[in-house]
Amino acid sequence: MFGLRWKPDAMPEDKSRASAQIKAFQGVVPGLLETVAGMNTSARGQGYEFAAMMRFVDQDALDAYQVSAVHMALLHWMVPLVEAVDLDVIAPEQA
Repeated sequence: MFGLRWKPDAMPEDKSRASAQIKAFQGVVPGLLETVAGMNTSARGQGYEFAAMMRFVDQDALDAYQVSAVHMALLHWMVPLVEAVDLDVIAPEQA
């Protein structure tokens, strides 16, 4: 799971591109079971206006995704435009 605060120089098309690119990982990234991404609607979001959740089959699949070419390509253009918070959770049945 992660949340993004967009920096002032991020354009609306950057925000749309991020959402579309993250959703497009579904069916492409090995071991990715589920992807949800969109605008954060929580009143307690502390400025994190975009949120996403990606569920992987196991920790190995998540680890492989973290260094994959598709993830690196996303980070390359997006990191300069955001402040991010990441939360990785291992479900009890995976621990």
